[in-house]
Amino acid sequence: MNIVLFEDSKTDRLYPLHFTRHVSEFLCGRFTLKERMERLYPGEKIFFWGREYLKGYFLEKYPGLRYNSFTEGETLFLNARFIPLERITPRNEETGTADGETAYFFLRKPAIKNLSPDGLLRGSGFSGGLKKKNANGYFVRHLWDFNKINGELIRSDFPGKRGSVPRGASLPGDQACFGKGVRVSPLSVIDTAAGPVILEDGTAVEPFVYLKGPVVIGKNSLIKSGTVIYGPFSCGEQVKLGGEISSSILLSFSSKQHGGFLGNSYTGSWTNLGAGTISSNLKNSYTGVDVVFPGKKLVSTGEKFAGLFLSDYSRTAIGTCFNTGTSVGLCSQVRGYFPSKFIPSFVFQTDKEREYDLLKAVHTIMEMKKRRKKEMGKEEERLLHLLFSKTSPERKAYLKKR
Repeated sequence: MNIVLFEDSKTDRLYPLHFTRHVSEFLCGRFTLKERMERLYPGEKIFFWGREYLKGYFLEKYPGLRYNSFTEGETLFLNARFIPLERITPRNEETGTADGETAYFFLRKPAIKNLSPDGLLRGSGFSGGLKKKNANGYFVRHLWDFNKINGELIRSDFPGKRGSVPRGASLPGDQACFGKGVRVSPLSVIDTAAGPVILEDGTAVEPFVYLKGPVVIGKNSLIKSGTVIYGPFSCGEQVKLGGEISSSILLSFSSKQHGGFLGNSYTGSWTNLGAGTISSNLKNSYTGVDVVFPGKKLVSTGEKFAGLFLSDYSRTAIGTCFNTGTSVGLCSQVRGYFPSKFIPSFVFQTDKEREYDLLKAVHTIMEMKKRRKKEMGKEEERLLHLLFSKTSPERKAYLKKR
């Protein structure tokens, strides 16, 4: 059986972190959907259908995978916004639904002429008529939905094996799991009373750290002395953590290593939060938090707690303070005391706001990557140039009124 992870017409609701990644690359729990499917269906061919402009960069990151190529034979088409809680193994042609949306559909002989990545992105290209079943899992409609289900997924992702306990580490219970080469200071506390704590290979925990599960720390990450993390919390690989963090998700190569608070937030890759950066996650009125999308569109989170949603390559200056439900686009430089709740992509803030010079932005990212012994690929650079143009209208509309 082949597997197709497809994006649909609601992909842009994951603004602003959707610009640079296929939806299956979002982290929740211990794994991304891409990783979950690779674990659930070992040896099966997995195809990725989505926005065509991402193809080059996706294949640059994952050489040998299949992006927007077609499949023949029995195929499970899985919505990339749906996180299944179990392996889906249909025997007959059927469709699975959850919360009124199509989670998957299974076809024995896909009608290629009626199915295409672009068609599914436009919300067309697949007609019903199949037997309907209930799908067991979660639909993600906005970024804050990941945070809502993160704790339960971490608990279900817990492998049940502790691994070798780092020398000197004192652990309550059996809900802690350590990868190879993990280092934990005996002067730190790992609290698993409310959920498991998973430290992936190469993670280092310095003295006087408090980790309250459920928590997942990605490979080769660093938790600096004095850090306090209240789960549910997940981060990708090579993340630097410091200060106080609560109920958040940070993607790989991000840095929040200084004092300051980050709560109920989702930050992209290659982001950096300067010393003393604070994100508010609760309004003084204790009412629900709204998030601003492009075009001044207000979207209700339905939640009392919602913090910062920061896209890839964006950075904050020291002492930056964010209001609840703030959205920052791709590759922006932010500073100040409660800046706008909506900051589009490629905005540079100093004493005033202006468009970030693209060549300077790319050069800065290259230098940032060198610090982690990484390089910018040609397709990644091409994508940044494309997204600079793609986000120009929302940026111009924003700067015109500043």
